[in-house]
Amino acid sequence: MNLKYVTYLTIVLIFLTINSCDNKSNPETTIRLAHALNTSHPVHLGMVRMAELVNVYSNGSVELKIFPNQQLGSERESLELLQIGSIGMTKVSSAALENFVPELRVYSLPYLFGDSEHVKK
Repeated sequence: MNLKYVTYLTIVLIFLTINSCDNKSNPETTIRLAHALNTSHPVHLGMVRMAELVNVYSNGSVELKIFPNQQLGSERESLELLQIGSIGMTKVSSAALENFVPELRVYSLPYLFGDSEHVKK
């Protein structure tokens, strides 16, 4: 092999190794968050802010990837993806959760709570 070729190859490999170790462009952990809300919804905007803060407080080692608008499926499908570990987080309504945790059906009963003080008790 040509010495010049080996030198160039070594430089390229060193450059690629250094760049691949940069946490800001290549986070150690990526958490996928799926939900059914549109991108203008206040809850989605809160999730975007949360993703920014996660990035800041983890020094770029954790990335929160948000999939809005049912990109990965309905609320039921998001819960199933959460169960099998395909996503790390989801935001669903209590109605969707009731199918997975029957005890949560109590919160959908009409007139369950008389007022906010009753809720707190």
